[in-house]
Amino acid sequence: MKKLFVSLALLMFSIPMVVNAQETAMDKFYEKYAAEKGFTGVSVSPEMFEMLASMQVNDSTGQMEEAHQMMKQLTRLKMLSYEPQPGVKMFPLIEKARKALKIDSYTEMMTVQDDGETIKFYVKKSGDKVSELLMTLQGEGQEVVLDIAGNIDMKSVAQLGQMMNMKGMGNLSKMKGHYHSDTDEGDNHDSDND
Repeated sequence: MKKLFVSLALLMFSIPMVVNAQETAMDKFYEKYAAEKGFTGVSVSPEMFEMLASMQVNDSTGQMEEAHQMMKQLTRLKMLSYEPQPGVKMFPLIEKARKALKIDSYTEMMTVQDDGETIKFYVKKSGDKVSELLMTLQGEGQEVVLDIAGNIDMKSVAQLGQMMNMKGMGNLSKMKGHYHSDTDEGDNHDSDND
């Protein structure tokens, strides 16, 4: 009985350490800057994804159904954006993110340069699935870091980004054929004009 009590006590004391250990580099980076002046932070929890996925929406195109299925697979979305007030020096958000998030450990998938903006997409894989997508956007007077985690289907994320009018996310459709989830395996060989 004493051994059981000691084991339970050790387990109870170790739970806070395990919970803290699960905080990701993006969580820490987000918490550091989200409430600062000039920054905008957006954080979506798994529970919010579940709620959005369960909503009934009339959609004759089927895009919402795809988005609902994709949302069920996501575990995190965090976005941090910086736009300085007039006369304030630009904060090097992407440079700070590169160090804090160890972006060099990601695989760079695509760079889009358009109208004075540079948008880069990075992924982390778990086996042959994308487990994390990181997007950076650097433009005149604005820098954005977006992190999405879960079982990621790039095509569905691109559609969701377009529906939510998230700047830069529509460019993911240019990566069609790369890194789709198992549910989209039949589409992996579609061709686009790249």
